[in-house]
Amino acid sequence: MSRLPAALARHLKPARQPATQPAQAARPDIERALQQAMALRDKGELKQAESICVSILTRNPRNVKALLLAGSLARAAEDTGMAISFFNKAVECEPDSAEANLMLAWTHEEAHDYVASIRHYQRALSAKPDWIAALLGLGRTYTGAGRTELALAPFERATKLRPDDARTRFDYASALINVGRMDEAADLLRLYETAVDAMPPKTRRVFLMHRVDELSYREIHELLGISIATVEYHMMKALGQISKVVDGGR
Repeated sequence: MSRLPAALARHLKPARQPATQPAQAARPDIERALQQAMALRDKGELKQAESICVSILTRNPRNVKALLLAGSLARAAEDTGMAISFFNKAVECEPDSAEANLMLAWTHEEAHDYVASIRHYQRALSAKPDWIAALLGLGRTYTGAGRTELALAPFERATKLRPDDARTRFDYASALINVGRMDEAADLLRLYETAVDAMPPKTRRVFLMHRVDELSYREIHELLGISIATVEYHMMKALGQISKVVDGGR
């Protein structure tokens, strides 16, 4: 397991500024550095991205984008606790940030802290009521917490906003099945069986392990001996196949 350098972790210490002070705006040079660091992160060059992030936070410790970047680097280093700390600090600096609340909610969800996850998904939706990622996350978290009846509303809203999106339809149908509303789920699921049967074997296996067996990407990675990136690839491929079949059946 990789670990974040101490130079980055030091920026979790409380800043000298009072908590009520607004987050500092990014200067053009810092904005360029952030874009460079995010591009490096996306290419998997995490050490270089970490170095730039340390430099930014040294100059501007309340830069929310840099804190979110640090949190994403902590996630990549599989350090959930540190990721939550960075995302928490971002929310403290900018409480109404939809992105900061979403990232914090998502990380709490993965850690099975459903109470905190629900709270921050709701905050994200207060800022961006129609954000699909937050609606689906809230629905998933309610489901994970055993409160599937509360998951129906965000899933239904996501489905209305994206009626042709495979993921939203599948999540909503799964929630309907869980509360016994089988007839309503049938219309949503009618074409899914055809789509799943048409998937390549490995893609179908990954899809079913995640969506039916409810295994996390990490658990699938460990069971199948494939990278998390490969798990993500097969899930994207599966959802694309479902979307294609659903669109063709309209």
